[in-house]
Amino acid sequence: MIKRDIEKTLLDLACSVPILSVTGPRQSGKTTLIKSVFNKHEYLNLENPAMQNLAKADPVAFLKSFSNKLIIDEAQYVPEIFSAVQVLSDIDEKPGAFILSGSQNFLLSKNIKQSLAGRVAVVKLLPLSFNEIKNHFNKISYKEIMIKGEYPRLYDTKMDSFRFYRSYINTYIARDVKDLLDIRNTSDFLRLLSLLACRAGQLLNYASLGKELAVDVRTIKSWISVLESSYIIYHLRPHYKNLTKTMVKSPKVYFYDTGLMNYLLNIKNNRDFELKGYKGQIFENFVMSELMKYYYNDDSDDRIAFYRDKNKLEIDIVDNSYDAKYRYCEVKAGETYQKKFNENIKILSDKDMIDLDSACVVYGGIGAFKKDGIQTFGFKEWSNNLYS
Repeated sequence: MIKRDIEKTLLDLACSVPILSVTGPRQSGKTTLIKSVFNKHEYLNLENPAMQNLAKADPVAFLKSFSNKLIIDEAQYVPEIFSAVQVLSDIDEKPGAFILSGSQNFLLSKNIKQSLAGRVAVVKLLPLSFNEIKNHFNKISYKEIMIKGEYPRLYDTKMDSFRFYRSYINTYIARDVKDLLDIRNTSDFLRLLSLLACRAGQLLNYASLGKELAVDVRTIKSWISVLESSYIIYHLRPHYKNLTKTMVKSPKVYFYDTGLMNYLLNIKNNRDFELKGYKGQIFENFVMSELMKYYYNDDSDDRIAFYRDKNKLEIDIVDNSYDAKYRYCEVKAGETYQKKFNENIKILSDKDMIDLDSACVVYGGIGAFKKDGIQTFGFKEWSNNLYS
């Protein structure tokens, strides 16, 4: 098992709140992690129909039949269990008494909000980070990881990535989407996934997506909402500090995992990555998702945005998080440093909008150095600096 960076966060929170919920995408390793970290808790899986019937009949008595500390996996299958958890946690108030998890995040989150608001700490477990993988495997390149993807099963079993993602999407469509949405033609939903992969790192345009799929905007928004709640994609909001009429208001869309993105783009190897025309988008998405994982694993506020004005002057990352080492970051996939990597940072600096000391460039090459007063990192060096 690859050691997860979020382990300390889980243990710290379990010492201060009675209920802890671990959410995240399917196959991100939630069950494996919580069973390892909370190995003295009893484990209950409510995907078991027999257990579901017992839990629904008398949820409070059912929970009392277990020890004082309990992991409840697939909790969303028995909505009544959440009120019972509330009752027992209010009586005992024992820290870390209940650890909740499940694969259908929308339903899990809905029940938590209805029954456990104010009593539960929610953490998000995303797929493996580059930092976690490189700490486990001594010699592995970021590019190999970026193309392959970062779901634990890819490294635990050495499963072919395209086979994994084909199965992942089929399972996701069968279990999650059909339970939450009345989709008559799943091919349209799959086409939406592929279109979003093509447009990762770009401004989200619901009308354009609807037109291309011949689906109304309301439906597109509903589908994207489910993709977000399932931790497949996320929105990156524009930076609103000193908001003026010259700034865009539309979000960008990114994938939590570049392996899934590559599968949808039919990118299987380094040659495909270099030649198919999506290199910049994939690398930018990879950097963005690694930054998100860093903050999620530390249970910090991820106040990440982007800057773009109506003249298309853009900074890829504006990091307003409290402990951000660099507030402004440009991401460039090229492995050979070029002076133009700095252009947008220099323009905003000349306008006294940003301080050069607070800006950096992350590029696809190697090394850490300063050019024109701007800190520049190869990806590996940027990651090491993030965790130092």
